[in-house]
Amino acid sequence: MKLVGRQRTQVQVDLTPLVDVVFILLVFVMLAASFARQPAVAVALPEAHATPPTSGQTLVITIERDGRLWIDGAVVPSDALAEALTSRRSSFRGLTVRADGQVALARAVKVLDTARHAGFKRLAIATRHPTDATGPP
Repeated sequence: MKLVGRQRTQVQVDLTPLVDVVFILLVFVMLAASFARQPAVAVALPEAHATPPTSGQTLVITIERDGRLWIDGAVVPSDALAEALTSRRSSFRGLTVRADGQVALARAVKVLDTARHAGFKRLAIATRHPTDATGPP
């Protein structure tokens, strides 16, 4: 007499739902991540050996070689700088000045002074390390 045993069924794991979930998580992380904003204005930053990192909650003012001021990708006239800084003060913890290396020191100091009067307490000047080859295009 032949005994019939239980037939074993092969278990197959379908990976399609797992791949779908991983893809959705990847898309979510990419959309939710905050990336560092790179200013659109190319300036040749001055060199310095001690270059402190800037936080993401810092307003960046760019001063071009010809003296034009840029805030949030828009040109700001010099006479409207104080008003522009005062209106943005509550959104940012600090302020960083990205000035071209050829900008007169008096111009950068005037911007820093205006920022101090607008209420910014954390002020910085952006520099690049001497060995850093990244400069304007």
